[in-house]
Amino acid sequence: MFLIKGLESKSSLYYDKSQKKILTYSSIDYSFFGHSQSLAGINQFLIEDLTGSKVQNFSRPGAPLFYTVKRIDNFLNKNKQAKIILELGTNQVDKKGMIRNLLQSKSTEENFIRFLTNNASFLSLKELYFFLKIDFIKTIVACTKSIYTPINTFIGYQSNENLLSSAFENIDETEKNINATNTIKDKHIQLELNLLYKLLSDFPERDFLIIRIPEHPKHLSLFDNEENYNKVVNRLSDFKNVSFKDYSSFDLDNESYRDFNHLSSKGMNIFSTHLVIQNPIFFKNTN
Repeated sequence: MFLIKGLESKSSLYYDKSQKKILTYSSIDYSFFGHSQSLAGINQFLIEDLTGSKVQNFSRPGAPLFYTVKRIDNFLNKNKQAKIILELGTNQVDKKGMIRNLLQSKSTEENFIRFLTNNASFLSLKELYFFLKIDFIKTIVACTKSIYTPINTFIGYQSNENLLSSAFENIDETEKNINATNTIKDKHIQLELNLLYKLLSDFPERDFLIIRIPEHPKHLSLFDNEENYNKVVNRLSDFKNVSFKDYSSFDLDNESYRDFNHLSSKGMNIFSTHLVIQNPIFFKNTN
């Protein structure tokens, strides 16, 4: 069974739920990776229409940056020409975006197992040992469950209604979660960010556009980690194959947000159009 899972991770095929189609990784011209912010913020079909190219949103809800990087690495070895757009959200560059954060409470421990289950096939032996040291039992449980879990399935496109009023009603709970204390050390954060930097170094011939998707001003004020984010941006400037664009303060009305850090369908379409128009060199028509 483990051999079968290894072969599955090397498969050239994937399934897009929004299209209800089996597709090939090698056919993609523009690939989006990230967590729920890019899933809610990118309309792959609209960008296809604007560019005349094949676009796929590979974003996975809630995924820590570690797993996103592993997915990109896997993709780059199957596709030799696609440009990569990586969403790097405010909550992905500090303790909140780290794998260890999932072990800080009973409510998130299930997510530790779930994400590891969905990505175990992409880990090296060294990385597997890394997880065993973090939590031996949960890692064994996740690896066992991964044998029976499909890994090449993606949501692709997801519509989102405006729920901002509800977000304001629950703002106290949101602030509490953001400010929750934990035991994660700075070196652990750097360990996962270094995986991203290594990826960028390993593929110097590939073009990466790293973006910060619009967030409601309230979320930016609540999270307040600009110092951490700027350190990451400064490090990204060392890579000649990387362009970084910060759209966190992009001017949108309240109807364009699903909640504080996700766009509604209206906001998704506005931002997706803006992203292509403002980056004409990167989003060249490939036809």
